[in-house]
Amino acid sequence: MQGTWNNKKVVLPDFIIPGAAKSGTTTLYRILQQHPDIFVPNRSKETYFFSYFDRDLPYEKEFVSQAVLNPIEYLSLFEKGRSASTIGEASIGYLYDHEACIKNMKRFYGDKLSNVKIVMILRNPVDRAFSHYNFLIRNGFEDLSFEMAISEKVVLKRKNIRPGFDYLNYGMYYEKVKAFKENFSECKVFLFEDLANYSKLTEELFSFLKVKRHSVQKDIKANPSGVPKSEWIVRLLRKNSFLKALYRMFPEKMQNKMLTTRDNLMSSFLKKTKLSEELRERVKPLFAEDIQKLEILIERDLSHWK
Repeated sequence: MQGTWNNKKVVLPDFIIPGAAKSGTTTLYRILQQHPDIFVPNRSKETYFFSYFDRDLPYEKEFVSQAVLNPIEYLSLFEKGRSASTIGEASIGYLYDHEACIKNMKRFYGDKLSNVKIVMILRNPVDRAFSHYNFLIRNGFEDLSFEMAISEKVVLKRKNIRPGFDYLNYGMYYEKVKAFKENFSECKVFLFEDLANYSKLTEELFSFLKVKRHSVQKDIKANPSGVPKSEWIVRLLRKNSFLKALYRMFPEKMQNKMLTTRDNLMSSFLKKTKLSEELRERVKPLFAEDIQKLEILIERDLSHWK
């Protein structure tokens, strides 16, 4: 959509995907990238812009190297999308830092805020937390047991070091979702389980964004979590400078396919670990009240989360 910043006409996203983390946001993003009438920045998922614009980044910079905090740089991400039917972006930090995000969006959008659409996807908070934990193990940032990592003392010490260490609070959805629904008239909430029916999900997603139906690649294993079976292979797929340089030589549509192929390949080199039933049963009650309020708010049956 057209907006104004510093008395200049600029392009702003028509829709935002604020999260939740490890709940399918990257899969949604890859789906959107395949639609010819939708524009989302190719290499700029997780900009953190509306979370941290005009305030100090609370994390060590190495953990959020992709952050785009300069307004001119952020707005330039959408210039290529001027001819698209709709433009969007995704950043899982927006749901976690919902207060700052909404406040900054009001500054940028002004009276056009009501035109912005919000798309969220949520996951069973216990599964989400354990997946996030395994994701950080995969990336070499986590070396504690899950039980130790979610202890209050450890969380307080680590949560401002890098995004994600606040495993449980990322899954306390009610207040976060409520804030978005109170400030945006059009909010679409999917569940992680909805990814099992791609046809229905894409039909609802494209209908919500008011674009035509479009066939997309199925079985996208985006951003997989797990303990590496071979650390050097996973590191090669994630960080190899030659592969990154090669990737940038291809057109954007080809880059998207390459990322999907990489993630599918990486998934085969990750060992899926299970949360013990004993620990799961100890963690579940922490989310009980939040889930009960959330299912009323979003009008979805969440009994399978309880």
